[in-house]
Amino acid sequence: MRPLSEILKSGPRIAPPPAVAGPERVTMAAASIRRRWPDAEVEDRETDALALARDMDRRRKKDDWRDFNWADATRTAQAFFGSSLWRERRFRPLLDFLIEQIGPGCNPAYVRAAFRKYLDTFDPDSDLTPRLARALGDHWRLAQMELEYAVRYLRIFDIDAAPQKVAACMKREAVPFDALRRHGIAAPHGIGLMHEAHMRFVEMMAPEIGRGHASSALKLLDWIEPPGRNERLQGAGAASAIEALLTPWREREPPADLKSAIGARLIDAYGDPRLARAGVWSACAPEAKRVILKWIIGVAIELFFEIVQVADPTQQCEERMKLWSGLCDENRIDEAWFVLNEKGADHAMTLEKQSDGPGIIEFGRNRSPDANYRGKCLLIMRIRNRWVVEGSSNYRTRIFRPNDNESVKPYRDAYDCKKFVGHPEVDEQITHRSIDAWRNNVLKAIHR
Repeated sequence: MRPLSEILKSGPRIAPPPAVAGPERVTMAAASIRRRWPDAEVEDRETDALALARDMDRRRKKDDWRDFNWADATRTAQAFFGSSLWRERRFRPLLDFLIEQIGPGCNPAYVRAAFRKYLDTFDPDSDLTPRLARALGDHWRLAQMELEYAVRYLRIFDIDAAPQKVAACMKREAVPFDALRRHGIAAPHGIGLMHEAHMRFVEMMAPEIGRGHASSALKLLDWIEPPGRNERLQGAGAASAIEALLTPWREREPPADLKSAIGARLIDAYGDPRLARAGVWSACAPEAKRVILKWIIGVAIELFFEIVQVADPTQQCEERMKLWSGLCDENRIDEAWFVLNEKGADHAMTLEKQSDGPGIIEFGRNRSPDANYRGKCLLIMRIRNRWVVEGSSNYRTRIFRPNDNESVKPYRDAYDCKKFVGHPEVDEQITHRSIDAWRNNVLKAIHR
């Protein structure tokens, strides 16, 4: 059977227009556009792969290519290679036919689509990956893409070497995401080959991060959320990177600047793990999540007392903060959330605007209808199996009964601070008149 390059070039619908002056300039301009907008040729995700495969297989058998052009062939190849249909015996001849089209005379867009599918479906144990690698390895120049570096140095069509070579390139480059795009990989956060390369990249970076190398941590952060781009890695790949950034600090503290950068960047990219019940945080190992929760709790306690000094000045503020921060350092506080009055909320927002990096201030607001309680701020903590509500000014520390999980609800947007006064499940109400007595009574209560 004649290849499509011969069949289609004679059809009236796809006959190329007469060449105008400067075809090389046109080619260079097209390449420049692809570099600037690498996602310009996007796949139609709504296509019916089975219907397209059946139609093209029928045409192949009957040699009937009426009202069919390279765009139709490209659409079919994308859908077919991206589905599991190529594994089926009935479509083996169609698979052979589609791969055979990657050769002299083939439409460049078809070759580019095949290259993207090679990256996305990369699996050394499948039949498809090595066949696409061989065809593209022989004819990659037909894609009219800047793949010279990827072919020569990343060995992109060597299925055994490519994942490690790409990962090594990522480790070498200052901005891995941008570098891979320059080398012809339009979706650096993609699946298939790029997922394999990502996992190996994380394996390379993890020991350096564990030794406290800030540059390695920042490079991994820049990879999962490239600066200046509204893109961030998702799924299992993101979870593996987060674990590499956090698990080294289970038993020790990172340098303060590194801790701040990791915490702020991860929360900016994936949200507050206290509030995110799904997504990337839910896929992270519990020990990694515990690290950042401890960091957030420490920040929440410090911020609470900094803010209430402005919003509702609190007696013996420093001593109170010292107790709760100490318990946090000992990994005794499992959750923390604070509630601010109107003045405190305004000050919190001011602090966030003044911060150099992404803010991590999340809080609830005091919406108490009682004017006597509307000015209060609360720090809500879970310590072991008890909820503890600390308050500003003369608001007593309230410690709830063990295993009471209904009376206190953290992470809400609004609270009535009077609700906890006289609550039937409160086990202890401790005043702050004597700070030493207060501290001893609190410790005694939470240890019971």
